[in-house]
Amino acid sequence: MANSVKKKPNREISSTSNLSVGLLYLPANAQDGLKGKEALFQSAAVKSVLALGEFEATQDKVQVFSTKSDLVRALEASELDYWLVSDGSTIFNPAKSLNELNGDSSDWYIVSRAHNTEKPGFAHLVKDFFYGVATAFFSPSTHRNAALQTYVAKKDLLLNAFNLFPKQDSVRLQNQVSLLAESRGDFEAHQVSLGKRSGLTRKSIAAGIKDYAHWFFKAPFQQWKSANGFGQKSELASRFLFASFFLLTIIGMPLLSFDYGITWDESLQYNFAKDMYKYFATWGEDESVFDTKKGLWAPMQFYGSFFDLLTVTINNWFGIEDEYAARHFVNALFGAMGILFCGLTARAITGSWTAGFMSFLLLLLSPSYFGHAMNNPKDIPFATGMVAATYYIIRLLKSLPRPDFATKFMLTLSIASALSIRVGALLLFAYLLMGMGLNWLNTWKQEGQAVAMQRFKSYLFIFLPILVFGWALGIAFWPFALKAPVGNVLESLNKMSNFSFLTTYETFDGVRTNMKDLPWYYSVKLIAIGAPLVALLGFVLQLVGQFKLNKKGMWLSLLLCFMVAFPLFWAVYKDSMLYNAWRHSLFIYVNIVILAGAGWAWLLTAKNQILNYAAVALILVGSGRVAYWMVKEHPNEYLYFNELTGGTAGAYGNYELDYYSNTLRQAAEWMVNNVDVHSKKIVIAANNEPLTAQWYFNQYTDSVEVIWTREYELTKKETDYAIFNTRTMSKTTLTQGGFPPKGTIHTIDVDGVPVCAIVKRENQYMPQGYALVEAGKMAEAIEPLKKAVAYDSMNDEAWRMLGLAYLNSGGNNQAEAIQALDKAIEILPENFIAYDVKGMLYFNQRDFVKADSLFQLSISYKVNYTNAHYNRGLALFNMGKYADAVKEFENSVRYGGHKPEFYKLLGMCFMNLNQMDQAIQLLGQSVQMNPNDPQVYQYIGQAYAAKGDQQNAQKFFGQAQRLMGQ
Repeated sequence: MANSVKKKPNREISSTSNLSVGLLYLPANAQDGLKGKEALFQSAAVKSVLALGEFEATQDKVQVFSTKSDLVRALEASELDYWLVSDGSTIFNPAKSLNELNGDSSDWYIVSRAHNTEKPGFAHLVKDFFYGVATAFFSPSTHRNAALQTYVAKKDLLLNAFNLFPKQDSVRLQNQVSLLAESRGDFEAHQVSLGKRSGLTRKSIAAGIKDYAHWFFKAPFQQWKSANGFGQKSELASRFLFASFFLLTIIGMPLLSFDYGITWDESLQYNFAKDMYKYFATWGEDESVFDTKKGLWAPMQFYGSFFDLLTVTINNWFGIEDEYAARHFVNALFGAMGILFCGLTARAITGSWTAGFMSFLLLLLSPSYFGHAMNNPKDIPFATGMVAATYYIIRLLKSLPRPDFATKFMLTLSIASALSIRVGALLLFAYLLMGMGLNWLNTWKQEGQAVAMQRFKSYLFIFLPILVFGWALGIAFWPFALKAPVGNVLESLNKMSNFSFLTTYETFDGVRTNMKDLPWYYSVKLIAIGAPLVALLGFVLQLVGQFKLNKKGMWLSLLLCFMVAFPLFWAVYKDSMLYNAWRHSLFIYVNIVILAGAGWAWLLTAKNQILNYAAVALILVGSGRVAYWMVKEHPNEYLYFNELTGGTAGAYGNYELDYYSNTLRQAAEWMVNNVDVHSKKIVIAANNEPLTAQWYFNQYTDSVEVIWTREYELTKKETDYAIFNTRTMSKTTLTQGGFPPKGTIHTIDVDGVPVCAIVKRENQYMPQGYALVEAGKMAEAIEPLKKAVAYDSMNDEAWRMLGLAYLNSGGNNQAEAIQALDKAIEILPENFIAYDVKGMLYFNQRDFVKADSLFQLSISYKVNYTNAHYNRGLALFNMGKYADAVKEFENSVRYGGHKPEFYKLLGMCFMNLNQMDQAIQLLGQSVQMNPNDPQVYQYIGQAYAAKGDQQNAQKFFGQAQRLMGQ
């Protein structure tokens, strides 16, 4: 269990203090003498002053040194444990600046700005803001005005800084003290007083970079000799490796991104963002972004799409021709930053660089995350914004009740970044509020009601600006949200929680599954079989070992556990539609990896060498296997499955693999190198996103046309070649010899199984058969279709079309039709069209019960297949089940559109249900769409007659007779 924690001393600002301190005076420049600074040394609390410079001391307690080494020796000889450090840029009151520090207090803290004796003007405050922004990015301290050197620090911390770092000045010493204090687990700090800003921002940036570099790359080697035990050495090694791996990642991932293809919905997002760009470029005059008749612009309204807008802007401003390569480059940068913040968050929770590095490494070696980081413009930028915000939430909670400006500023930006991609980032406000609420309740418990009520107001003033500015910046480049900043954002949240813009089927657990009817454990299972086992094991270790953390670390770890569990619970509760494996849960997985890194760090830093070395062995074996797989299968890393399924090969046919169509680029480039695509026009069919293949063919030739073909009409169109990948294909097709199909000349394999096939069309039997069937020449279609099944006996499509031709050929071919259709179903048990055609066979025989059961099977495999709904409606109508028939004809309208025949049959159903008003209305809609159908007028007349309205009845009877020529 966690160690007991002493009650913290009162950290509120007091006007007096009994603490005796020394004043370490480091002038900002060589010309900054003691004149005008004497007031700093007159406080009774300041017992000794050590100053660096070349000026004359006017008080006995002031010692002036010309070299740093002399000053350090004097500091070592001093008996004072606490030192107030100043550079003279701030005139402050030392007596009011000292808090009541007890022996168990923090190693250091920054003096409150409340004790500044100079009142800043507006211009000064503006400069202070921009200085705070600069230090947020570049200062190791990350505290507001961090480089102004007005703080209290323990003597040993200052001496460590002088000894470990080669250079100190008025800016860099606080960076160094901050780094050393954080290495000891101390993040507590007050805000520094205001001071002058002359050249300080630029100086602090340079100082921050230098001190970071020394701390991460040189200091670990300097500290190695004095390190005791495996745990301390692990910390030093991890700090060095963390920075080294980050440099490799931030450079390497964008370079590797050039190897990846265009994902299947990337063109949609990119083209939508082009309309967004027009909207902002014309200051809102061009509203094509709101044209919901264009493509899928309607659902796209509910996405922020800032990443896509950013890439459009970059490509337009810099005239980049290879637009998708630039997008992937930026995508990979976001992915790398997500890995960085994953590691930093683990470090913030545990105070351990071992945890930080392990989380960094585990996410870097998570193939699904790594693969998506290259070309997934929604889930990766969103995950990065979420984990960055999580990091700053942790920092803010640890620094309450006085979080620094940099943390609040960066948290606001991070929330805005996530919200600008997906509305689900609103969760971050809830997480922050929950964390602050728990902290406030703990304050009530530890320090009483009075202190808690005082802090309630300050907490409110911390949360509200983050909420307002985070929300405002998050929707700043989101046109739909700008029209109603609250209402449309909440509407987007509701729409995304109940996504209903897409009907799609994928294979899950070996079954073709409607993504709207997923089992509750869909995401949980896919993460469990899609994440490296070394990451999952670390997660389990943390669930057990988090109670070994200190109290604050434990509660932060539990908060992160909540961030993992709640989105999964909410998706189940809202019955949210998920698809494309677990890419929508990548932001959740990042939190799992954070906890996993902390779990491994628990073993690596344990005071038991057996556990230490066992952990090292397991990490090397587990991560080594994954790294080898990623290198071998590059650039198809996101197709990874772990050993629980037997790897990707074991997942083949049971789960979707290349659902994002990444392999189409590899297929296109193989054809360019191995097939003559230059000398004549070549038409290539693709069963998934054809843009990827077309884009990369266009880099080499303009003689190739890539056309899309439906999943159940793969061989319908007359083409020269085809590029088929496994997306939406059934387990039977993939595992029983149906893929790769006959005529395959090359496959793209992952883990030894084919996920993409390049097929050469060796005959045109299927296009010929399709053309004859569509022309109504069923008997003539039989011959080419028979040749098609003879050529490829595993082509379920050919057997299905042959059965259809037999059924409608006019001869006594019912037995042959059933035989062909049964063969199609044997090859593909989910063959919804074959069930529908077979149902029509029994319908024609007036066996409506048998027909109905087959139509239901067809619908079960394709809920939006209009033909099956329509045909089932006819079967139910003929069985006198008019109410049930109504539902099927309404589904026909829902999936097939507004057709006069649908409304005609709906009207007939309501006539039989004796609901004449409803019947007249629906039959009237049919008339409006097809005014030349005499039968509809006849039915309307009958409906009016049934109501006793003979005048209208005769009117419509007359219209029917005129149309029939009577």
